[in-house]
Amino acid sequence: MEVGAFFSSLKNCFKSITRIGTDDPRRVLHSLKVATALTLLSIIYWGRAVYGITRLVMSVMTVVGVFEFSVGGTLCKSVNRICATLIGGALGVAEQHLATALVEIEETVLLLILVFILGAITTFFRFFPKIKAIYDSGVVIFMTTFLLVAFSKHGVEKIFERLLTILIGIITCTLISIFIWPVWAGEDLHILLASNIETLANCLIGFEVNYFDNQIRDKSVLQGYETVLKSEATEESLTNLARWEPAHGFFRPRHPWNQYKKIGAFIKKCASKIESLHDYLNPEIPISSEFKFKIKKPCSRIITELYKALKVISSSTEIMVHPSAAKRHIEKAKAAAEELNFFLETVSLEEAKFLSIIPVGTVAFILEEITQLVEKIYQSIAELSELAEFKNVGEVTVSPEKPHVS
Repeated sequence: MEVGAFFSSLKNCFKSITRIGTDDPRRVLHSLKVATALTLLSIIYWGRAVYGITRLVMSVMTVVGVFEFSVGGTLCKSVNRICATLIGGALGVAEQHLATALVEIEETVLLLILVFILGAITTFFRFFPKIKAIYDSGVVIFMTTFLLVAFSKHGVEKIFERLLTILIGIITCTLISIFIWPVWAGEDLHILLASNIETLANCLIGFEVNYFDNQIRDKSVLQGYETVLKSEATEESLTNLARWEPAHGFFRPRHPWNQYKKIGAFIKKCASKIESLHDYLNPEIPISSEFKFKIKKPCSRIITELYKALKVISSSTEIMVHPSAAKRHIEKAKAAAEELNFFLETVSLEEAKFLSIIPVGTVAFILEEITQLVEKIYQSIAELSELAEFKNVGEVTVSPEKPHVS
């Protein structure tokens, strides 16, 4: 029984490894890149007795600490590590000179006071979300370097030795990260944004065929908005890392990465509205079938035009082309929304069952809000295309037919 359980666990472990590698093959390449960096550093310090082994360990720790999946992540941690080493080492040397000048104070007492103060300050700063996200490793290295230099009798020599070792490790990591199968956080962010916009389009169509056509579709398509809402932390992280990356491909120097946050915020609001729509797919909610039939045509027009607009925006964003073709679809959706709004204003509540109309009317109002949000997404993408100088050639079009989402 125990042998069977062991092989079962081994099988599950193998499946997990395979899944992680197949989900994103770049993870396998990243592992090989880190292994290459470690091997090169081992060759550099090979056969140098204890002195070389000490530096090798420090270099290995540098590689493990700074070599991130993306180029931006590697550069961010590399700069943090260098700055933290310099500042921490400088404070350590300053402490030694201060202890020499203040002969009336025992050096050990002064050192303990500084350790207490710096330890408290650095630990408190790590509670700040932005510092935690970007500079956390630098804060740790700062404190470690300060202690190493302050307790050493050869402060200046120790800091230069440590800095040289770190530089060798960082240069190795940076060169491999940039020139061997580079992974750009900026590209990942751009693709994620386009993918989220396309997901919104599919969610809208999924809602239409379920609510108005009473067809059961794949839940993964219907609930795609959940993926969009959960991607906020990933977008934030990729945006922070993308700022560290040099110009590459279509991403020029000083690319407007802040605009991606603005676009992402509108996308999340739109996903939240779609989530509200899907709450009304509950069959237990009493609705007026007659009233739903009356608003089906304008609602379907809104959804169809928004679908086309979002698909055009997504495709244009992905290939970095101005999304001008989406404008006419948005205008058609707004016209349908005005028609729907006019109809809702003329409904006589005295002649209808008020409670059964409320859910259907709410769906209509939410669709009008989504129309406004899609227009804001379009405007923010258009602004991005101007700032980033997207191409303005041709038009991206989509098929007038609804996609098969089952």
